Amino acid sequence: MRATALGLLDLAPLPAAYTELVLCRDIYHCPPDALDRQPLRRVAQHLAALRAERRHQALVAAHQRKRR
Repeated sequence: MRATALGLLDLAPLPAAYTELVLCRDIYHCPPDALDRQPLRRVAQHLAALRAERRHQALVAAHQRKRR
């Protein structure tokens, strides 16, 4: 739980179990065994998109804090 909390704060990498949860719950809407059948390339592309989205959200939040 501590590793997940640190990862969500961008203080450490997110644990693989949390990444799997997000992929199953938010991207593929499937159980883990169905995720295992997804092509690795597709999963890697979606992980890259999630990272880019997260970076963008962090940049926007930082910009908004500076404007206050």
